[in-house]
Amino acid sequence: MVFVGDFFAIGLIIVLCMFYFERKHFLSFNSRIFAACLILIGLTAGTNIFCYITMHDPAAPLWMLHLLNSLYFLFLMAGSALLTLFLLYSILEHVCHAFCRVMGTSITLGLTAAYLLVLLSNFKTGAIFYFDQNHVYHRGPLNGIGYFVILGEIFVIFMAYFRNRKVAPKAMRRVLLQTLPSLLLGLLIQRIYSEIMITTFFMAMLALVLFLNFQGRHSGVDELTRLNDRSRFFRELDLRFSIKQRFQVFYIELKDLEDHTKHYGKALDDDIIYLFASGLRHLIPQATCFQLSRLTYAVIIPTVKNAAQNRETLQKYLAAGLTHSSGHIYPDTILVEYIVDEDSTSVADFHAKLDYAIHTAHAEHKPYVYYTPALGEAMHRRQYLLGRIQQVDAAHGFEVWLQPIYSLHTDCLCSAEALLRLRDDDGKIIRPDEFIPLAEESDVIYDITWFVVEQVCRFLHDNSALDFISVSVNLPMPQLQIPGFLDRLNRITEEYGIEHRRICLEITERTFLEDYDTAKDCMQSLCQAGYRMFLDDFGVGYSNFSWLLQLPFSCIKLDSSISQSIETDEKSRDTIRSLIRLFQERGNHVIAEGAETESQVNTLSSCGVDRIQGYYYAKPMDMDYFLDFYQNTYHHA
Repeated sequence: MVFVGDFFAIGLIIVLCMFYFERKHFLSFNSRIFAACLILIGLTAGTNIFCYITMHDPAAPLWMLHLLNSLYFLFLMAGSALLTLFLLYSILEHVCHAFCRVMGTSITLGLTAAYLLVLLSNFKTGAIFYFDQNHVYHRGPLNGIGYFVILGEIFVIFMAYFRNRKVAPKAMRRVLLQTLPSLLLGLLIQRIYSEIMITTFFMAMLALVLFLNFQGRHSGVDELTRLNDRSRFFRELDLRFSIKQRFQVFYIELKDLEDHTKHYGKALDDDIIYLFASGLRHLIPQATCFQLSRLTYAVIIPTVKNAAQNRETLQKYLAAGLTHSSGHIYPDTILVEYIVDEDSTSVADFHAKLDYAIHTAHAEHKPYVYYTPALGEAMHRRQYLLGRIQQVDAAHGFEVWLQPIYSLHTDCLCSAEALLRLRDDDGKIIRPDEFIPLAEESDVIYDITWFVVEQVCRFLHDNSALDFISVSVNLPMPQLQIPGFLDRLNRITEEYGIEHRRICLEITERTFLEDYDTAKDCMQSLCQAGYRMFLDDFGVGYSNFSWLLQLPFSCIKLDSSISQSIETDEKSRDTIRSLIRLFQERGNHVIAEGAETESQVNTLSSCGVDRIQGYYYAKPMDMDYFLDFYQNTYHHA
């Protein structure tokens, strides 16, 4: 019964090792320390049992008894030291300054080294133990020195936790409250009842508690890559922000991995991810790596001393690709770098900035983006605009302007295009190329279309003198395909008494070619209802020209790039002249956008263009100014 604790410890250590080594938890330095702890606890218990058996063998030489018992004390104190270091490094996991780590390590190793010196001298002095000729074990005067070493190690752990309790893992407080008092009680029991061997039992129990709290299967580690998961990433950020630390963060995304798996097979997908994660994990010694999703990763480096070197190391790693048995693979990647300053506001602000940097990398097709103050200003501008466009009405700065379209045949104003404008809080105009893409991303563009249509209809209704003109409105093709679009358009025009022919809907090539058949049906329904369809920005797409001829457009609008280049490019001019003739034979009007000079207008006119829309005749203007412009400049011929 004396060694029941040792047998129990051995059984428990075997079970822990089966789970621990099978799951390959020993990937970090601290995890390898824990693995060594398991081995030493098992060796301690096994050596203690073997010593007891040898003591009762009369044929066993005394030197063997001394050696085995010395190994027992050696394994015991080495295991205790490693458990102390494991707890110490777990407490200091999120602490960058080295004072506590160096001091705690020095004290622990110093105590252990002092004990080992005493243990080595024990062969001659018998200060810790000795055996008589009858194989009887005797305690020496310094036999209890090991307990003081362990007490010193406990002091190191408590001091480290006390100094760094704000950033220590939450599980550590629970471990200390539950385990260390029990360990002290065990040491006291062992000291009082020396014939009962419970030391290794308590060490094995401590290892079990640590495994469940820090090294278990559900401890925030991905099953395939063995990288820390998304939840650990956020916890790590929270801790580092709480201590206002300056650190470096990298976000990495693998792109288009499906192309490789289609070529080489589905099994390659896991292989590539495992190879990539394995290389990433060992790339930068100080880094902690995380897998945020299957194809996205993050790296946190707790210092910025080698920021440029870290960046270069990662970029080289991503550029080098991965060597697999099926060949060398070069996945497309995105790398985003962010350096967090001590005065950073919050984790939420950091996430917003990182997300914007990632968005920028995708939007601009950049393989690398470094977050800078300029990018931060762009992010805040984007956030402001997103908030600004949430309510589409005149009270929130939205206005509809009109740009006149001039007829070369009648030499006067004949129609106009409705253009949206937005003012900021100070009344300044926000460029359309700033807020329109955001409106398209967030589907606010649909509300914008209805706002423009209603404002146009109200304007035409209130100004009967302009009953000869039509107004074109830009329309996103997906909105045209929404059930009930035509009914709602009819209700608005009927409410203001506007003839359907006076409302023209402009769409671009790239929108309708995504679903040609549906687009054709929707456009035909609108034309049957009396509305007219305009093809906008002709000349910048790569569409099937025969498809365009089958769609019910009443007008083709040449992109402004054509107006800019037609003067100098004779070949282009001949092509445009032929296309215009073809469109006109089909009954289409042709409008040239972007004409700014008299020379451009003359060239376009010589090519057969019907109408001109550009700064040469008039810039976009608000509705009141448009009315004055018509009354003061043109009259209906």
